[in-house]
Amino acid sequence: MLYLEAMDDPLAEESLIIQEDILNSDQYFLHHAEGKLVLTREQIINEIFENSVLGASFYYIKQAEDCIGLIYYILGNPYDRYCWLSLFIIHKNYQKSGTGYKSYQLFEEKLRQMQSIDKIRLCAQVQNKRGNLFWERNGYNKIALSRDKKHFLINIYEKSL
Repeated sequence: MLYLEAMDDPLAEESLIIQEDILNSDQYFLHHAEGKLVLTREQIINEIFENSVLGASFYYIKQAEDCIGLIYYILGNPYDRYCWLSLFIIHKNYQKSGTGYKSYQLFEEKLRQMQSIDKIRLCAQVQNKRGNLFWERNGYNKIALSRDKKHFLINIYEKSL
């Protein structure tokens, strides 16, 4: 059974080990989203800090007691007040089995229960073909093209809940 579990402290040692394992399990994602094949502990901590400053919530995606994915999201991005999904990743060993779709549906249901959320936005690097296809299959519409902080070309997506 899949479920979402809030991270008590995303910077705790145990949490960092789990996040590092999941993030570094998918070299395709890292290559196309980060421009590298491995994220260092320092880079992961920096991402957590950057998201925390924006008011992010951090969740594990769990199957039984195993952590199989991560979700970082910002309810009201200070720049545009939209809810933004800043990270959604499934461990490489659990991909290609419908787990990503089911996990995303759990997340979307969580947002719907909040009632104040009617739209969600995210970005995916243009070269991340698998990621773009995943979001389009999950009902997202491309609303803009831009560049991220690493200067990668990104598609900005939006979905009404």
